[in-house]
Amino acid sequence: MVAENAPVAVGVRTFLRELAGICAKPKHNKPLCFTTPLGFPVIGAYYEPIIKRFAVPTRGGRRYISLTVGHTDKIEPRDAANGIAANFVHAADACHLQMIALAIELEAIEEAIPMPMVSVHDCFAFLACHAARGNEIIRDQWDRLHENNLLNEVRESARRDLPNTVKLPDTPPRGNQDNKQIAKSFFAFN
Repeated sequence: MVAENAPVAVGVRTFLRELAGICAKPKHNKPLCFTTPLGFPVIGAYYEPIIKRFAVPTRGGRRYISLTVGHTDKIEPRDAANGIAANFVHAADACHLQMIALAIELEAIEEAIPMPMVSVHDCFAFLACHAARGNEIIRDQWDRLHENNLLNEVRESARRDLPNTVKLPDTPPRGNQDNKQIAKSFFAFN
C-alpha cells in the first residue's frame, strides 16, 4: 500500500538504505556522512555496543541486568541502514528551521524590527502582526532548501568516503513536487 501511494518516497528510502549499507559493510566500516546545505555535518554512526551483564542482589536472590558500557569500532550495518532515512528527514527539517531563523534574523537587522519566532521541531509560531511575513519566509526557505539536490549530495559524500571501485546506487529521480506551487499553497505551512 505505501509503495503504491508514495513510490518516490519508497525509492528514496531504498536508496538511502542501500547507500548506508554499502558504507557499513565490514570491508568499508564507515558511517554514511553528509552535510546539510548550511554546512551542518550529519554522521550516521551506529556502532556495535559493548554490553556487560551484571548481577544485582535482590531480596533472597539475584537479578541480572545488561548495560551498554561502550561501543566497538565496528559499524552495525542493519542499524545504519534502518536509521538513515529518518536521519535524512530530520536533517532536512533542521536545516529548514535554521534557514528560517537566519532569514528572520537578517530581516530583523535590515528592517530594524524584531520578529520573534517560536519553534518546536517543524512547527512555527509568530506574533499575529508578523504571521503573514513569517509564513512567506517559511515558504521561501522551503523553496531555497529544495533547490539543492539533497540526495545527490548524500551520494557524493559517500563517493568521497569510499574507494572509487565501489559501485553506488544511482540517485533516484526527483519526484514531480513543484516547490513553487508548495510555496504558494496556503495550507502547506500553517
